[in-house]
Amino acid sequence: MNLQLPYCFCFFLLLQLPFSTNGQAYKNVSLGSSLTAASGDLPYLGGSGAAYGAMLDTGNFMLAQYKPANHRLRWSFLAICLSEECFQWRKVGYGLDDFGNSYCELGDDQRPSCRCPPGYTFFDQDDERKGCKQIFISQDCGHPSPETDSFEIRDLLNTNFPYADYEYFGSVTEDWCRQACLSDCNCAVATFNDGEWLKKRGPLTNGVTDPTIGDKALMKLPFSTNGQAYKNVSLGSSLTAASGDLPWTSPSGDFAFGFQQVSDAGYLLSIWFNKIPERTIVWSANRNNLAQSGSTVQLTADGQLVLNDQSGTRIRNTAYLGGSGTAYGAMLDTGNFVLAGQAGDTLWQSFDQPTDSLLPTQNLKLGAQLIAPYLEKNYSDGRFKLILEDDGNLVMRTTAYPLTTSNFAYWSAGSSLGSGNQLTGSGNQLIFNQSGYMYVVASNGTILSHVFSNPVPLQDLYLRATIDYDGVFRQYVYPKTASGGKRWAMASTTLQTSIPPNICLAIRYSAGSGACGFNSYCTLGDDQRPSCRCPHGYTFSDKDDERKGCKKTFISQDCDHPSQEIDSFEIRVLLNTNFPFADYEFFGSVSEDWCRQSCLSDCYCDVATFNKVGQCWKKRGPLLNGVTDPSIGDKALMKVGKGNRTEELAQKKCAKKSNGSALIISGSVILGSSIFLIVLYVFFTNRKKQKMIPQHHVMRDMNLQNFTYNELETATGGFDEELGRGAFGPVYKGVLGGEDKQMIAVKRHHVLDFAREGLRHMLSFFLFFSMFASSK
Repeated sequence: MNLQLPYCFCFFLLLQLPFSTNGQAYKNVSLGSSLTAASGDLPYLGGSGAAYGAMLDTGNFMLAQYKPANHRLRWSFLAICLSEECFQWRKVGYGLDDFGNSYCELGDDQRPSCRCPPGYTFFDQDDERKGCKQIFISQDCGHPSPETDSFEIRDLLNTNFPYADYEYFGSVTEDWCRQACLSDCNCAVATFNDGEWLKKRGPLTNGVTDPTIGDKALMKLPFSTNGQAYKNVSLGSSLTAASGDLPWTSPSGDFAFGFQQVSDAGYLLSIWFNKIPERTIVWSANRNNLAQSGSTVQLTADGQLVLNDQSGTRIRNTAYLGGSGTAYGAMLDTGNFVLAGQAGDTLWQSFDQPTDSLLPTQNLKLGAQLIAPYLEKNYSDGRFKLILEDDGNLVMRTTAYPLTTSNFAYWSAGSSLGSGNQLTGSGNQLIFNQSGYMYVVASNGTILSHVFSNPVPLQDLYLRATIDYDGVFRQYVYPKTASGGKRWAMASTTLQTSIPPNICLAIRYSAGSGACGFNSYCTLGDDQRPSCRCPHGYTFSDKDDERKGCKKTFISQDCDHPSQEIDSFEIRVLLNTNFPFADYEFFGSVSEDWCRQSCLSDCYCDVATFNKVGQCWKKRGPLLNGVTDPSIGDKALMKVGKGNRTEELAQKKCAKKSNGSALIISGSVILGSSIFLIVLYVFFTNRKKQKMIPQHHVMRDMNLQNFTYNELETATGGFDEELGRGAFGPVYKGVLGGEDKQMIAVKRHHVLDFAREGLRHMLSFFLFFSMFASSK
């Protein structure tokens, strides 16, 4: 007759034999005995060595052997089948749950309940037996030692997680055990009992808490883990801009998701640091299309995160296309907004679609990029980007603004490694870990290049890495306990915190304006931030956007008469300054004075650069890649108009633009008066010609005579030889075509431009006779 045993789970744990007051703990089952169960023989997994089996009075059946244990002989269990459900352990599997990391505890009603350790939460709040998941980022195995200070040990008494062991130590202290686990990135928990210690890796299996267990579980957790991962955002929830709706916040309140007004132009659907006055934005959904008052964001019933404008037109929705699997949304304490499935798996997350910033635990995958904002308070796509390119290299590039297509590279992790250490084809991911380290790793986890190596205690500081509008990638910290008036600061460390260290020197290409705009130059300030400036004789094209470059405040040299205009221009010197790739002519072994004069007499030359070895480069506008830095030995010889002439012309030009209406009115009066006087002059002159002297006998030295424009143009040879200039125009030499070849001086008077009614220019010519030779 075959006996059928109830199905049970077996474990392999070294335990003391149960104490029996009568000296008989069990009745032996001798070797050779057999049973046939419905599922086969008892799943004894301990290998050979069993001495006997026994059915205990507790209702438990066990196999035992006599073997060395901790250098002494004692009886130990090989397998045991228990009646309490919490003790149904499996070597392969997680115990009573599906995903592990939980522990079982028997209640007063003798029913088991599943619980999550600190730092963990249930995968499914409606099904505790699906196990628990971490709400923190595990210790970084690339830098375990620097991260030790970011973790602590929490005790769970009478608790063990069998079969998660990977290392054993005997005769050690509990403090030694704690420190060994803290410094080991693979250690998720250590169990300690009477000098014996086991390190265990995740996922944790067969977790159980019971008074019969003498072990203490030493759980390794980051500081300030509160055991809560998120506040769920249920399907159908929504927020409306400018309605007073409270944002969706993370459990700690550190981060918030919602609408933030960024200007009078509208609102950003964004994630921001919620506990600091600046409410610094780290992610946005509509940076190039601001939402207006009344716009809404909704987590729809089918799991889509949808942004609609005030009329209901869709602005953006999540790129998750996996179907209706979303169970809820959540704003995490990491700054990540997620859409999660029923089992807690992440279906979509803001971390996968960054804008201009990265947060600790946020990584950049192949092809992903950060695009700088246009200005500090203008969050639209700007002029610079950081991208982990498909070839595995981490690169910073300019953009073909206003497009976001990549342009020239001005920094790369590969080139920063030096010769023979290129990342091309190797990089797989940019890691930003919980301790502030940032580095590029290969697909096998090997660190290829360090980007930031600044350890930051996150229990005290907020941390972010941002590509700013000036094209520099920086790490910032902010005290969590900051009082009013505190601001973000670059991570205070002797290590590199800005990439590139000097963007003024980093960007220099044959096309494009450089770090600043055309005709401007970049210089690094004492705060290590670049600023854009205009040379003497230039002014910003847009006072609100210095990176649009500069424009001249003077009239350029006339290429028809460059030598005659030399005295109207001067050279202003900028030390340690250059404008690379604007050259059109080069001279060697010349003096600085020669270089100055060459530029002054060349109408194409806007600046010449001269160095100590006698090299002179002439450059034409618009000037590119302007930079001033002590490392540059060049001297920039800027050709600008002299103050008396150029500033007067510039002021007149500006005055004409800003006072157009007044000029048109006054110009109309002047124009009308001029026409009236000219008509009278011609009328009376003609009458006098007819009455006094025939036209061919006019005495030119005693009477006035009118001439046509063509006659004067012929007499002056096309206004070719300039005698000088007056306040209202140039004076030209001419010769009349009569018998006496009378020499004359013709002043060409330029009248203000009046565009109304299609009249653009009017020239009035006044003839002044001067006798250069006696008449015949």
